[in-house]
Amino acid sequence: MEQLPLGLMPGGRYSSQRVSYSPRDLFLMISDGISEVPNENDEEFGLDRLEQLLRKNAAQPLPQLWELIMGEVKRHGVQQDDQTLLLLRVRTQQASVARTIASHTARFDYGLGSTLDGL
Repeated sequence: MEQLPLGLMPGGRYSSQRVSYSPRDLFLMISDGISEVPNENDEEFGLDRLEQLLRKNAAQPLPQLWELIMGEVKRHGVQQDDQTLLLLRVRTQQASVARTIASHTARFDYGLGSTLDGL
């Protein structure tokens, strides 16, 4: 394994893989406190709903996209767990990213938020 995952659990199975990306690609990392927010019918917010939001609004600036997602999650139901949402948008050509990272000047737009508001 080249990289260690976050939140290791005893007995868990983990793997890593390389992915290709292009300028304007969007990466999303969340904690389960986002996807598992239940509504009054005990239906979770879910990854499908999150994917629909991202597809529909992917061109939005990241701070606005973060606010949109967190607003939809909050409207869906009451926070019951910590919530972390990280958005990254690639701004550099893939071929040059390795050189850019090597010089510690990788160019990504990012939005990051974590909240314990409801806890």
